Amino acid sequence: MQKKPSSSASANEEMLRSGSFWQLARKLCLPAILIMLVMVLYHMADVFFIGQTGDAGKVAAVTLASPMFSILSGLGVLDIGRVCLLASIVIGPFLGFYQISTTYLQASGKSRQAIIVSLLEKGIVYIPVLFLMSWLFNMYGIIFASTVTTVLSAVAALTFCYGDYRKELKNARAW
Repeated sequence: MQKKPSSSASANEEMLRSGSFWQLARKLCLPAILIMLVMVLYHMADVFFIGQTGDAGKVAAVTLASPMFSILSGLGVLDIGRVCLLASIVIGPFLGFYQISTTYLQASGKSRQAIIVSLLEKGIVYIPVLFLMSWLFNMYGIIFASTVTTVLSAVAALTFCYGDYRKELKNARAW
């Protein structure tokens, strides 16, 4: 009997690992194909209505503009994907420190510090950073707001852990 995934992320991972080619093609490729067909229909409607004017130059302009629009849209998506990938790479080590630190705080009975750090990452710092980064850097600020928040929260978590480490070290020396 197959175990059901607990979240949509694990369901997607399970589908990628064990799904058949046709299941993956249906779930992943079909939406992209449908979007392309809708874009073709928009282009055909544009050409039809512009063609009603009887001006071949206008029809040629619309016909040339449609592929150029697709190319520029694709380049824009690649650029945004590049920035998102960079944000993910930067956040990786800090997210690791954050997770280890909060797990340590919870396991060692420092629930107040663990809650503070979690609240910092999930709202107290994130919301103001999101608005500030959005205002300063527009869309790229929104992308990097989570990265900045995680870095600040990881620093706070490591600060709490370091304080606890100093206390434990002092107690060990006194023992």
